[in-house]
Parts: sequence; C-alpha cells; structure tokens
Amino acid sequence: DISRAQEELSCLIKEREVFLKECSLFHSRYSSLVREIDRLEQNLFKPQPCTSSQLKEGPTKIEHIRASCRREVSQFLKFTSTIPDFPSTETSHIEEMQHTIEARLIECQNQLGEKATSSM
Repeated sequence: DISRAQEELSCLIKEREVFLKECSLFHSRYSSLVREIDRLEQNLFKPQPCTSSQLKEGPTKIEHIRASCRREVSQFLKFTSTIPDFPSTETSHIEEMQHTIEARLIECQNQLGEKATSSM
C-alpha cells in the first residue's frame, strides 16, 4: 500500500514537472513574440518614414509573427486539453493573449499601409 502511494505520488510529481516545463516554454516563446512586435512597432510608429526594406519586409515579418503565435497557442492548448480539470478561465486567458498579439499585428499592418502610402 505504501509503495503504491509512493508510486502515485512520484507520478504526480513527474506530471507537475512536465506541466511547469511546458508552461515555462510557452511563456518564453510568447515573450519572444511580444519582443518581436515591440521592435516592429518601434520601427513603424516612429515619425520618420520607413525604409524601402522595412516596407518590403514588414508584411512578411507580420505574417511570421502571426503564424508563430497561432502555432504556439494551438500547441499549448492541445497540451492543456490533456490535463484533467485544467481551468477554462486559463484557457480563455491564453486565447486572450493570442487576440492581443493579433490586434497589435493589425495595428502594425495599418501603420505599414499608411507609411507605404505616404512614402509614394
């Protein structure tokens, strides 16, 4: 009985370690995406015109960030769906994080469009 309880406890500890590792990885990747958007916004929202390479690379960079965000959120939600009793409020929070990035990217696209128009 005691050895079975120790085995169950050991299994729970391993599950918790995997969960914490996945959370840490997701947070790290998400933070990296946010830093990419910060850099993009710094270039797009400054008063001077964008360079031709910024105008050319902007849409590709935006799409790259958008695809990365969707992939990271999707993978993490797939992982959390395997966890019994994972709080739906946390799932909503993760989805909200994705919506925040998407909204910032739309702003970047709009700003890029304005900069492209004004540079012609």
